[in-house]
Amino acid sequence: MMMPEHEPNMTFEVSERVMREREQLFSAPPNVDTDKLKIEVEVYEGSEAKSPAMRRAEVLNRLCHEKPIFIDGNPIVGNLTKYKYGGYFIPHSHFTWTRGLKEFALQRGATIQMTEEDLNCIEKA
Repeated sequence: MMMPEHEPNMTFEVSERVMREREQLFSAPPNVDTDKLKIEVEVYEGSEAKSPAMRRAEVLNRLCHEKPIFIDGNPIVGNLTKYKYGGYFIPHSHFTWTRGLKEFALQRGATIQMTEEDLNCIEKA
């Protein structure tokens, strides 16, 4: 299959909507969402007798019914956190690196201060 040749100095028009979404994303403060982590801790703490599949199913059910997500004006993308620019923890493996930390950072490097409630949840996980 031959790839079409492109002009080296090709420019693209960016719509006003895309520029607005880009500006909003890059100006949004970073946040870490612990809602998913809290649900996982609650389910796994009280369900030792259940099979791993049933525990995961209960987590998924609660995430679908309880977890807020961020959906902006862009019909194609959103965020699995409740924030415009946010991240979340995945505690299934190698989560010990979080022990004792009081702040975290996302890709753009801004430091995120965590609340005591969130830090307690991270310690439980």
